[in-house]
Amino acid sequence: MIKNNVYLPNVTFFRFIAALWIVFFHFGTTATTNINNPIITRVVSNGFQAVSFFYVLSGFIMAYLYYSSFLDNQFQLFKFWKARFARIYPAYFVALLFCFLFYLYWGTDLRLVDSIVELLCLQTWKCSSFPGYNYPDWSISVEFFFYLIFPFVIKKFVFLSTKLIALIVLVFWFTTQYLYNVIDLDSQKIFEDFPLFHVSSFIFGVFGGVLFFRYNSFLINLNFVKIFSTLIAISGILFTCHFLFGVKENIGFYSPVFLLLIFVFVLDRTYFSVLFANRFADYLGEISYSIYIFQYPVYILAKIFANKLHINVDSLFFLFSFVCLLIGVSMLTHKFIEKKIRKLILERL
Repeated sequence: MIKNNVYLPNVTFFRFIAALWIVFFHFGTTATTNINNPIITRVVSNGFQAVSFFYVLSGFIMAYLYYSSFLDNQFQLFKFWKARFARIYPAYFVALLFCFLFYLYWGTDLRLVDSIVELLCLQTWKCSSFPGYNYPDWSISVEFFFYLIFPFVIKKFVFLSTKLIALIVLVFWFTTQYLYNVIDLDSQKIFEDFPLFHVSSFIFGVFGGVLFFRYNSFLINLNFVKIFSTLIAISGILFTCHFLFGVKENIGFYSPVFLLLIFVFVLDRTYFSVLFANRFADYLGEISYSIYIFQYPVYILAKIFANKLHINVDSLFFLFSFVCLLIGVSMLTHKFIEKKIRKLILERL
């Protein structure tokens, strides 16, 4: 049967951390640079990597959630797509609508085709250099592509051996990194956000979900130190490739690390569980999507007020105030937009 929900201890809170990491990357680079701490500067400047974490986590959860329904031949395609649409689109639409209103307030003409394409969540599918009116939502467009292909990917993975799936995943990942480094895909902005160049992160997660389903008992009893040691080793190899051999830290580069991190979070019953497996941490993780999708319209609003109050928008004070405002807004949008409209869609459609 299709499982209606899944709870993976410790993971939920780190969605909140990843969302804030992206927010700091987008809007806190200057403020944090003024601290003159190279570690903080480097961490913030690599905030785009958190997008890959979300892709890996998305693939992991969906694979673990729906694996058994494919084994039992009970997977329902329309219900799957309806559930994903109800989860993602309401907040996406409202955030984009606010951005439209801000652009109209500034007297900027909205381009009809680009507006329609973004409303349909297809902006990254057309290989355009236009970032979108709510530009962080490009990753949601990529996520919608993953929702489209997931049923067909997991249907194949269910009946393939674990070794063959691992080979397929690694080929995708190496190919993507090759394109980024040898062809310098990063400089080709019209291709940079194209969904196919992010598939490797997603299927890394799908592979992880399949592993977790197939070998759940074995993994739970596995020595935590072994998993953590593997995480350190893989991280060390990737860091060495970057610092010594000049391999670029592109989106997806750390996907293997993120998958191992997810296993660490899920399987640990001591270290992380004490801190992160609680109701408050779960709640922060639940509002992470609102934090992500509303970050730009809330930033615009905060910037308007800051300019009127003569507050430096590159200051740590503004950054802290903006993040607090964003979290507050996200609490409201999660309750009144995400949850209520999702329930309405699932019940009425």
